[in-house]
Amino acid sequence: IAGTSAAGHDAFLRSIEGNFSGDGILAPIMFLLYIMMYINVLLAVFNLIPVPPLDGSHVLRHFLSERVLRIYDSLGMIALAVLVFFGGRWLMMLLHPFMLFFQYLLFLGFHVQ
Repeated sequence: IAGTSAAGHDAFLRSIEGNFSGDGILAPIMFLLYIMMYINVLLAVFNLIPVPPLDGSHVLRHFLSERVLRIYDSLGMIALAVLVFFGGRWLMMLLHPFMLFFQYLLFLGFHVQ
């Protein structure tokens, strides 16, 4: 999955080079904007994961009973640490469809012009 995302980056860079090869300053600016968009979408989707203290947990909390909620809150930081350190493949599987969608929107914008 990470290879597919890297291929998307390469395709985007080739698209930038093809569209802006004569405009020397525009290609680096477009690349910077692309990286900023990538990081923004990555953080937004990551923040919606239902693990305390992330924002997705606030939605899930409303559906839990009081007893389960106490257990859920006490294990939250441990679950977040485990997710960050050992859940790389799972995180990429979760984030990959969103990144493909935004890359598609960017490519669509390049081909419309």
